[in-house]
Amino acid sequence: MQHSLKMGIRKQIKTEYGLQDLVIEFEVKPGELLAIIGPQGSGKSFALRTLAGTARPDEGFLEVDGKIWFDSVAGICLPPQQRSSVFLQHDQDLTLPRNTTVEDSLFASLRLSDRNNVEWVQQILELTSLTAVKRSRLCTLPAKCRAKVSIAQALASRPQLLLIDQPFCELDWDLRTRLLDELKKLHERVGLTTILATRHYLDVSRVADSSLQLKGLEDVMEKSNSTNMPLLAY
Repeated sequence: MQHSLKMGIRKQIKTEYGLQDLVIEFEVKPGELLAIIGPQGSGKSFALRTLAGTARPDEGFLEVDGKIWFDSVAGICLPPQQRSSVFLQHDQDLTLPRNTTVEDSLFASLRLSDRNNVEWVQQILELTSLTAVKRSRLCTLPAKCRAKVSIAQALASRPQLLLIDQPFCELDWDLRTRLLDELKKLHERVGLTTILATRHYLDVSRVADSSLQLKGLEDVMEKSNSTNMPLLAY
């Protein structure tokens, strides 16, 4: 489940100060968890949407495992359904079919080739510590479990990339930190290449292998392999 990617994009953004260029460039090693951190409007979510195929830059390229997903010069832009990625947004649990059981929701998330793969579903339940509640309906679960089900559904589809925007941001601080610790442990076990967008340094220090800091549209990006950053948000 380890996959590499390279991305270099430019997008002209309309701001209160006029048109400005958003430029984002980075590489992710196979199995790496990269955290993109920056203030609101710095381009974090746009980077994830570009990876998912729901946003299109003005120019640039995106390559995953040697395959071109986007190339403005060659006129290549794969639609979302042709990209092996899963995009989890901060309110993802609200979109789950709440009357469905946890186990059935995972079967619904499988690729066609895995549609009857009971063993794979059981592995995902065990990896995410959801086996005990697999028969429970989603509407009866607490927020922590619903967040974990969202991640389990993402893993069930065997994506090349897991994209997470503002993880667990609507949960209280104690629950948020516990879920971040669980996400880190899960990533270490699965090794799925993951890109996470956040405004919080806590997310970086808790889970990331490396970080990309977006300081603003006009500023230079800084990528670091160190996650020893202040534990305060912008």
